[in-house]
Amino acid sequence: MDRSVGARRLSLILVLFCVVAAALLVLARAGLWPFGGAGKPDILLITVDTLRPDHLSLYGYGRPTSPELDRYFADADLYRRAYSAHACTPPATVSLLTGLYPPQHGVRKFFRPLRPEVATLPDRLRAAGYQTAAVVSNYVLRGESTDLSSRFDHYDDVTDEAQPTRKRFFERRGSRTTDAALSWLRERRDPARPHFLWVHYMDPHSPYMAPEVVTDFSHPSPIEIDLQRVRRHTRLPRVKDGGEYVDRYDEEIAYVDRHIGRLLDAYRELSLLDGAVVVLTADHGENLIEHERYFNHCSHVWDSIMRIPMVVRRPRHPGRRIDVPVSLVDVAPSLLQYAGLPVPEGLDGKPFESRAPDDLIHLAAIYQTDTDDVAIGVVSGSHKWGVKIGGGEIRERWFFDLDDDPGELEPGPWRRGEGAAGLLARAAHDHGVALQPETLSPREREAMRALGYLE
Repeated sequence: MDRSVGARRLSLILVLFCVVAAALLVLARAGLWPFGGAGKPDILLITVDTLRPDHLSLYGYGRPTSPELDRYFADADLYRRAYSAHACTPPATVSLLTGLYPPQHGVRKFFRPLRPEVATLPDRLRAAGYQTAAVVSNYVLRGESTDLSSRFDHYDDVTDEAQPTRKRFFERRGSRTTDAALSWLRERRDPARPHFLWVHYMDPHSPYMAPEVVTDFSHPSPIEIDLQRVRRHTRLPRVKDGGEYVDRYDEEIAYVDRHIGRLLDAYRELSLLDGAVVVLTADHGENLIEHERYFNHCSHVWDSIMRIPMVVRRPRHPGRRIDVPVSLVDVAPSLLQYAGLPVPEGLDGKPFESRAPDDLIHLAAIYQTDTDDVAIGVVSGSHKWGVKIGGGEIRERWFFDLDDDPGELEPGPWRRGEGAAGLLARAAHDHGVALQPETLSPREREAMRALGYLE
């Protein structure tokens, strides 16, 4: 071969190598590195306390409550049947960050610290080189309440605004929560490392009193309600019209939507948004004018309380509308997968794409009574089983087909199946309930034996 030809080929190879290297450097800096490693995507996790998906215009609600979410998540994956793991904030939030249901991670009530040996999502991301930060606005998520602060490089839990109806319960409004997140993003973030930022907004938690009315909602006719079904700290001064409570709840959503929009605007301005994974979800929903307690959560596993928004925006991924049920415990394994990291064995959650329509999704709640009664439930497809447990026994049980009765108004007869067997097994394991074999179907008895709950 002519030496000049060989030299030209070598020069061409070197030029191509330099072009490819430069292109990969640009991708890495934009968070779009296609091969994992140092170019892992930034992750933004946004949770909104007490947010119902059916009150978001993003989910088809008739009122324009979420124009900023509509704008930023129009092309995202939107899960229509997403569920919390627990009806109260601390257990649900720890499930979100661990991929475990409350019986496994151990935080089942308020002010219970997470055990040091239980690994969390920020622990795993930090070990993989991520810078981790959290900005939370609910008093029950303060560092001394859950010990989550030790799992992050930066944990901003300033909650210094007393609720108007509960002077000893503190929070931080959405505008200041976004300000704190932007301060970290612009001043403390290390651009040389991928980051995981979790921002938890307190709005629209009761009492429904938005610091600023972004959109003024009203309803045509009064809806009379029994105020005895509204907890005292939730009541609005001189308001007896249930429709006005709903108006105010929606106004809170519009308020927090504006400030989430400010956060996402900053990601775009910093050229971070297109290469980031962004998840929007909630810790739980809220009863409005429904069931035994109005404007309330924590105490039951009704869909109004347990259904949550779950919206995922990913780089170069066309959005879909998905009906397969998913759980809050699926967020941690999903984010690990999106970051190119291994999903550890032993988690209760699965990556979203691994969920099957008939998987069992577990739900739990604490009855707010003098006893320690609980409600637990299981969802599989459109079927939902539930039991109320107290005094070491099952006191109530119910079944709903959510396609036929989405409001859970008329419980049907207890329907045998894998969901019922799984629920009863979980009741026995988690709450020490004595199950009598004669009350079980042959299929359920076999399932219970396989799970080790019957001899």
